[in-house]
Amino acid sequence: MPIHSRPVVYDTLLRGYNNCPEFDALEKARQSSPEFVAKAADVATLAETLAELAGEEVTLGKWYLIYDPLFCAWSHGKPLLNGKVTLPMLDDIIATADWVTAHTFSHDKAGKLAGGNMVATLRDLFQAYVAPPPPPPAAASEGFTASPSPSIGPGELPADLRKFYLLSAHDTTLASLLAALPVTEAGGIPPYASSVVFELHITDTGAAYVSAFYNDAPLVFSGGICVSAASVALDTRSDACIVPLDAFLDATRDSFYDDWDAACGRETASSPSPAPAAGPTDAGTVAIILLLVCGVIGCVAGGGYWYHRRGSSRYHHMLGDDLFTPDALAVLEPGGRRGAG
Repeated sequence: MPIHSRPVVYDTLLRGYNNCPEFDALEKARQSSPEFVAKAADVATLAETLAELAGEEVTLGKWYLIYDPLFCAWSHGKPLLNGKVTLPMLDDIIATADWVTAHTFSHDKAGKLAGGNMVATLRDLFQAYVAPPPPPPAAASEGFTASPSPSIGPGELPADLRKFYLLSAHDTTLASLLAALPVTEAGGIPPYASSVVFELHITDTGAAYVSAFYNDAPLVFSGGICVSAASVALDTRSDACIVPLDAFLDATRDSFYDDWDAACGRETASSPSPAPAAGPTDAGTVAIILLLVCGVIGCVAGGGYWYHRRGSSRYHHMLGDDLFTPDALAVLEPGGRRGAG
């Protein structure tokens, strides 16, 4: 059963950056900054070459429009613009896309606006797991609504908590989450089939700890708040960055906006109605796997639909007729160059 299904225009959890006027304003200002202008000048020759080959305008601000189809083609072993784009050129295209992503979803207000609602939802989930069920009047102070549906999101949690949640989205969703979190990850484009995993460990004594992993590597939280698994007797990976829940909550307090609608300049604000909070869970590990980037399979499903149903799209002349066939996945090479969702 889906736990989060929303039209993009209404999605403030996974696609907050699509629904935030203030984020758009920040992005517009960023594209006029000296740093962005200098980068645009640096890749101007490459952009002009690609525009000539693709028959489409190529700009640094919308670099994904050239990056996405070319990386999809390369991932399936197909020629890039009929062989006119070489692998060294592709490396430059990927490096530029990486730069744009890191500067769009950065550890500042932009990251907080784009990914903060996911951080706030994580905090609500973790607190609901460990807190005893308060009386109904106290539930309003928790800031979320216990819903009879399995949905999760900003200000919304299910009354019946599960020990495992999985959300699937795009590379930009994952990049915005990492930008909102106080972690040492530098940012950039998440590779294909990326994932961020959060684990909540609750001991027999009621102590709670958070650990997180990005593509199987520990996410390291800033501020020296990590402790070793051995020091708190947790049966988990020895290299994990284990953070006491209270420290995690303190560290992420500035990672989101209490009133996201107001911060974004949205006309309609959301105001969750009071409801009883969800109850505590048993001791053990609650694993919440977040934001599996729709890698090459997503590229086939989404891109294939767009290609076959809308042959006049901007991508159809960049990609071969056999790119989105059932056997296309057979030529996929795991690892290697980075990819978008």
